[in-house]
Amino acid sequence: MIYLLLFIIQKFHYKL
Repeated sequence: MIYLLLFIIQKFHYKL
């Protein structure tokens, strides 16, 4: 679960 959140956050950061 935590890993999933990290993955989403990283993706968002990459988009930014």
